[in-house]
Amino acid sequence: MLANRRRALGEVDRLTWQRDNPIPQRDDGPMYTTPLPTSLPTISEIDAGPSKRREDEEGLDPELCFSVRYGFG
Repeated sequence: MLANRRRALGEVDRLTWQRDNPIPQRDDGPMYTTPLPTSLPTISEIDAGPSKRREDEEGLDPELCFSVRYGFG
């Protein structure tokens, strides 16, 4: 029982000290994280015929059937 009383008094002392000596709040400004992409990647089908391909798809391998475009900004 004496040990319980000693622990309780120690806890009261600790709580009193924390109340009298608060930890100051940091004001470093806003916290930043890594920026999120502005848009999701889009998947588009590549036409099989070379004449139907868009200008940026003309030199691609004829075996490719889709392309992924990543949108930033």
